[in-house]
Amino acid sequence: MYKKYNAAIIVLVARTKILKTTLSYFYENWNKNYDYPIYLHTFGKIIPNSLMEELNKTISKNIFLKEIEYGVPGNINKSELFYNRKYNDYVKNRFPKKRIGYLHMLRFATNIVSFGQKGCLVKEMENFDYLLKFDDESWFKKKIDLNFFESIENYEMGTAYADGDGISIKIQRETRENLWDFYKSYINKYKYIPQNEILKKALKNDDAEAIHTLKYKCGNCEFYNIKKILQYPIIEYLKYANAYGGDYKYRWGDNEVLGLFAYTHFKQPFLNFNLKENEFYLPSYPSDYTDGYAPSPESYFNIHNNLLVYILLKIKKFFFK
Repeated sequence: MYKKYNAAIIVLVARTKILKTTLSYFYENWNKNYDYPIYLHTFGKIIPNSLMEELNKTISKNIFLKEIEYGVPGNINKSELFYNRKYNDYVKNRFPKKRIGYLHMLRFATNIVSFGQKGCLVKEMENFDYLLKFDDESWFKKKIDLNFFESIENYEMGTAYADGDGISIKIQRETRENLWDFYKSYINKYKYIPQNEILKKALKNDDAEAIHTLKYKCGNCEFYNIKKILQYPIIEYLKYANAYGGDYKYRWGDNEVLGLFAYTHFKQPFLNFNLKENEFYLPSYPSDYTDGYAPSPESYFNIHNNLLVYILLKIKKFFFK
């Protein structure tokens, strides 16, 4: 008998064409033992009623759709948005304006306890003690016997893996602009002393490079012990981070923003399940529908919404394979 917790699953959906596949693997290889409710969050309406009916019929009736309000926060000028930073090679090569949906996603992913706020988890998620959040393309490859929520009873956070996905130091710097200054200002304002020795030393020496030496959670499959997290000043921290706006201005990931909070306040920043290393999980299911960028909310010219785009992609792959 599997012990069941007061827990829910969160998936922010953009890749609608792959959703049934990824949820099917998730149920077959783990959630069929528990049937935890899944709350599909979307920026506006992108999931048709027919797809929801199919998911409820073929996978579980315990899958629910939550369409949330989103948008660039009022305290951020659109000229400050990350895609306008043309001096940044990452922006020039990999972040056009059409990827604004990624910035909305960062606000959603970072604000793990900002229930009911614009662009965040819906209000009813505050009723759960534990949350598992994974990407809409996540691939649970084979059966997992771990009771994840039981494993993190004594931890604040958990992660599927923490190997950094091979991101170069150059890209890390280009997507963490001003993160060190933000962190210093946070520590100075609230007079906290980090639990982590690397950060303690870095603050003493004003070593901005230290944040690149820390190991962060993967970002695409996370576990949260909400009751334990709320014992720390997480709401205060998120308000401060949101006011700074580094997610929209500089593309700060939830990995780093929540990671710095964890390294500051938790004895252990997260429990690493090592699912990727042990071949239980990969961040992306191999498919035409997971190649390239996830579509932004207003993006209709993409393979998930436009058959012509899909056909053109197949032709391109045929000639340039």
